[in-house]
Amino acid sequence: NIIPPHFANAANAGILFGGIAVRAVCNYIIYILRPIPTAYFAKMTGVGNDIEGLT
Repeated sequence: NIIPPHFANAANAGILFGGIAVRAVCNYIIYILRPIPTAYFAKMTGVGNDIEGLT
């Protein structure tokens, strides 16, 4: 039942890089939609503020 360390490290790396990829895609979408009222709606809901705080 012991998980080999290299499997655990690979899983952690996958989660880490997966999260970075998702964040990059979200930032790209926000950047593309920024001129559109969707960006305004995101700001009103507080999502836009979180994204801009990361960039």
